[in-house]
Amino acid sequence: MGFGGAFTEAAAYTLSQVSPDKRQEVIESNFDQEQGLGYTIGRIHIHSCEFALENYNYVEDNDVDL
Repeated sequence: MGFGGAFTEAAAYTLSQVSPDKRQEVIESNFDQEQGLGYTIGRIHIHSCEFALENYNYVEDNDVDL
């Protein structure tokens, strides 16, 4: 299927705090096929996780219609 990693809210927040040049460097180091890791897929979490900035849930409790 491909090769990739998990992208968390904490990582995205941290990335948003650095300069645009450093942000581009991180993106290239992950996705560039020649100089980077060559990621082709990425996984994100649904709801909060241990790497979220706060606790939240997108689904109501006992939502049987989901």
